[in-house]
Amino acid sequence: MRVILLFFCILIIGIVLSKIKINIKQLELNSSKLKSANFKVMVGLYLFGKIRIIWITIDNNKIKKLDNIKLPIKLKIPELKIDKELIKLRKKVKFNIEEFNLKLNIDTENVFIQTYLVVILSTLLSIILFKTVRKSNAKIYYNIQPLYQNKNSLDLNLTSIISIKLVHIINMSFDFIKKVRCDKNERMSNRRSYEYSHE
Repeated sequence: MRVILLFFCILIIGIVLSKIKINIKQLELNSSKLKSANFKVMVGLYLFGKIRIIWITIDNNKIKKLDNIKLPIKLKIPELKIDKELIKLRKKVKFNIEEFNLKLNIDTENVFIQTYLVVILSTLLSIILFKTVRKSNAKIYYNIQPLYQNKNSLDLNLTSIISIKLVHIINMSFDFIKKVRCDKNERMSNRRSYEYSHE
């Protein structure tokens, strides 16, 4: 009995401390070559936040292969309205940026727009990083540079590691399922009341 209790205690602690890490190994985007964008993302489940037990790698080659696969069955995705409840659910998932390295070169035909755009993007990025970086030893670097070549262009290079606590995703998933069921029951009850009123 003690062994079983110990096993469940370790399991619960492991789930609470486990993390899902999104490792953006490479993301290169150029406005002149949008179709040939290069990216490589690794998504892994880390037990106790340290031991990687499950992982999957996604890159542009795998996405191209998926586009060529035709599914015999059409998947039905339930329609969801974006409301305050969904926004609250998203807020339950807290992201933590452990590493962030961004190089962004921007150019527009209008110098004034370009200057304001660089300032706005830099300010927004600073706010986002301030709210999502939770460790003082996080490796953070970003450089947003205007080019002043009088043409509309964008050149982006990004590497980053983002972690999410597994327990937050589990809680959000349960709340999300409850919301979907409540919305479905509400539609059914409204339909029934409408039918009764026209009998």
